[in-house]
Amino acid sequence: MTSPQSQKLCLAQRLCDVFASLLGLTILLPLLAVVAITVRLLHDPERCQVMGNAGHALAEHVFDLRQVVATHLRIYQELIGKS
Repeated sequence: MTSPQSQKLCLAQRLCDVFASLLGLTILLPLLAVVAITVRLLHDPERCQVMGNAGHALAEHVFDLRQVVATHLRIYQELIGKS
């Protein structure tokens, strides 16, 4: 009997093989890196939580309503100035 982790790795390898046959080697290497990171994250819920919290904080900062409005106003002013 195989462990759940080795089953996930085997599935990931099969997925990579399918994508490699469809897309070619150029896509395979970055895809393998994504698969390896994803498998690692599947086994590290604490890291997932930390990353989720960091992403949430970043989104709150980047998409802050005041900042979005200010950016749009600046773009509109630039467009008006060019017309």
